[in-house]
Amino acid sequence: MTVEWNEASESVITITDQMVAKYHPEIRNLRIGLLFRNEAQLSKGSLVLAQVSKVSAKDQALIDFDVLIWVAQDYWNGKLNDHQRQALIDHELCHIRRKSDGEIELINHDIQEFTTILNRWGLWNRDLVAFAGSITPGVWQGELFSIENVKEALGKIEGVSKVTLSHLNAEGEENNLVLVDKEAEHAG
Repeated sequence: MTVEWNEASESVITITDQMVAKYHPEIRNLRIGLLFRNEAQLSKGSLVLAQVSKVSAKDQALIDFDVLIWVAQDYWNGKLNDHQRQALIDHELCHIRRKSDGEIELINHDIQEFTTILNRWGLWNRDLVAFAGSITPGVWQGELFSIENVKEALGKIEGVSKVTLSHLNAEGEENNLVLVDKEAEHAG
């Protein structure tokens, strides 16, 4: 299938405006162009639902944007709920940073790891332990994941036994998930 590009829908624009105002006020004056790509992209075996790119100075002579964000239209319109749409746009906006001199740069993810390594070695470095500790009850909003599935997946990770996460299930009962960094526990 041929890749087709179109102007993003009003819902993409609205959610982007909301996410910038709520979580990214430092980039509120950037000119952000929003596009639909007709289908998600497969890159190195991973599904890409959106991507941000910096507009070069040369290209800015033709288009009036600092950055462009494309979103996979097939997923946006048919497979993502509102919670997932907000998370997707928020994720892409997290890549954008304005340096002290006003220059725009695109930054990488906080962590990068293979599921296989997590399964084999657990949270083997401080970055992974910190990342696991930053998980909030919001992980389970929008029924992206059930607490049972998250507990099962995290239960397979070795090396951690204490970070407490709480979540109220549909019945209003509190579910707790406790992980502990065994390395820190033994050091202390």
